[in-house]
Amino acid sequence: SRLLLAAEWLDSARDYRVELTVNGDGFERTDRPADIALDFTSLLGEVGENSAVDIDSLRVFEVDTDGQPVNANVPFQFDPDPVFDASTMANGTLVYMLEGQTAAGETRNFQTYFDVVGETFTPASFTDLVAVTDSVVDEGQESFQITTPAADFFYHKQGAGYSSIVDVGGNDWISYRPTG
Repeated sequence: SRLLLAAEWLDSARDYRVELTVNGDGFERTDRPADIALDFTSLLGEVGENSAVDIDSLRVFEVDTDGQPVNANVPFQFDPDPVFDASTMANGTLVYMLEGQTAAGETRNFQTYFDVVGETFTPASFTDLVAVTDSVVDEGQESFQITTPAADFFYHKQGAGYSSIVDVGGNDWISYRPTG
């Protein structure tokens, strides 16, 4: 990864970006996450900036080899390290989706934009890939419902286990029954 300050800028509200590349690593993939460790403190230090990074300023674009946008709204999340400090140790893992097909030998290019505390920007917005609903009744017991693009998972609170996993075709892969 490398920090860039000037070039064809896709998000003029943010002052910094870092280019990231991901390759198929010999395996074809479909709709899979990628993750990369980022140290925003070091990246900002490279350009003499010692302000606190604003994690809410993150935005990820997928670009082609010429830097032109392929997807201007890549779903992502940033998981700060346990010792994260926005001013002195702004480290963590950026997890983002490689939407669609990634061929075994393909390289995909991304630009992650960010800024420092005190700047103005519109936060990134995209549809959540996972939703959790509390107090849903499944198989007669109070449960959590975890909804994903592939299936709905029902987790019994009292029994501490999954009672149903219903795929997009309506198939229940567990078919729990309280009476056996």
